[in-house]
Amino acid sequence: MVRILFFLGIVAVLVPLSCSIENLQGELEIQNNSSYQAIEMYIALEDSDEWGENLLDTPIEPGETRSITSLPRAEIKVKTVSLIDDVPSENIFRNLDLMINSKVTIKLTD
Repeated sequence: MVRILFFLGIVAVLVPLSCSIENLQGELEIQNNSSYQAIEMYIALEDSDEWGENLLDTPIEPGETRSITSLPRAEIKVKTVSLIDDVPSENIFRNLDLMINSKVTIKLTD
């Protein structure tokens, strides 16, 4: 009887874990509603001072929407860089919670 209960306990723990692995990935959607290209984008954990690598292979054009997937389900911050009159301009979006929300949308505006 103890073996059966132990086995059922293990199954009860492992089944939800195996079914929710894909739910551990977050998605970030960037809507560029500005009149400038977003040329770079970096992500970091909210409590980190280290930014990751540039996630954009090509700029996000004005009017374009792009999604970045397979992000950690954590509280993150995002830095975008746009060229405004040939001068880089940074925007930092903080406290984006991918632990609670599996998808977060950022809207870039002028």
